[in-house]
Amino acid sequence: MNRLLAETDHQMDDLESSTRRSAISHLRAAVAARKADFAFGTLDNKDEDNVYRNDLAEVVKPRRPVSGPVRRERPAEGAPAPLKLVPAQRIDADAPARTAPVRPRRVATAAVPVAVAPVDGGFANFAAEMGAVKLPELLEAAAAYMSFVEGLDQFSRPQLMNTVRQVEKEEFSREDGLRSFGQLLRTGKIHKLDGGRFRASKDIGYQPDNRAAG
Repeated sequence: MNRLLAETDHQMDDLESSTRRSAISHLRAAVAARKADFAFGTLDNKDEDNVYRNDLAEVVKPRRPVSGPVRRERPAEGAPAPLKLVPAQRIDADAPARTAPVRPRRVATAAVPVAVAPVDGGFANFAAEMGAVKLPELLEAAAAYMSFVEGLDQFSRPQLMNTVRQVEKEEFSREDGLRSFGQLLRTGKIHKLDGGRFRASKDIGYQPDNRAAG
């Protein structure tokens, strides 16, 4: 009997649950009652041991795991929701594309040289009377004609070239015109002024006075 009580005390020391402590207290009371029955001869040792073992097994049987609140699993996160744009940022496929206003392009126009208006029988007759035939001769004659016949104090290179083109039967190249014009400058037949202007010198040929003297 003492061994059983000692085992009961040992089991009670190991239990932490208040419910089990209460059950063991009831077991101790049952042991005391059975001890009294044994003292009065109502139970033999074998029956007392079986009853105590059953009570002890009921008290110390493994506890059922306490089930806590069922945790609901979070639904698996699927694909992220598509990004929605505000109307100001949305570009509709069916919306007509915005077209920038068409601005007229500026067309670069080359400077058109001012040509001297041809005079009926003017420079053509003058060149024929002076005997100017080749391009260098025609350029010098044109400079004399604009200076002494038309009375121009100065003229531009395009004006001189256009005057020659009035009588030149074959179109001359720009390089040939510049070469002959540079020769007039080097020989001092014409002088260069500011602003791309020129004037005939006193040494230029094909002057009207020379024609009258001839």
